[in-house]
Amino acid sequence: MRAATRAGAHHAAAREALLRYVLLVDVDDGLSVANMIAQHGVRPQRDVPPIRYDALAQCLGSLAEHAQGVSASIHMPRIGCGLAGGKWPEVEAIIQRTLCAAGLSVHVYDL
Repeated sequence: MRAATRAGAHHAAAREALLRYVLLVDVDDGLSVANMIAQHGVRPQRDVPPIRYDALAQCLGSLAEHAQGVSASIHMPRIGCGLAGGKWPEVEAIIQRTLCAAGLSVHVYDL
């Protein structure tokens, strides 16, 4: 039983370490895609949605630093509000505090 508990704790720690991870992929000259891990799973657990707002804020903060460094604008859908279960007013506030506060041009598209 102890080994299972340690293995479970190890997996939980590994999942937590992946939260807040940002991977930028260059897809064309001057165009990159930011892959951000800011949710745990894809289904609610005990009525808790998968989105992790603190992780999203850290991801967008990292993205803001990168975008400022290369004078980039940000284009995205309403991230975190589909399968992740986030509430747009909360996500929008995070975008305002991170990307917009950094002086970046941000375009959010409704698909």
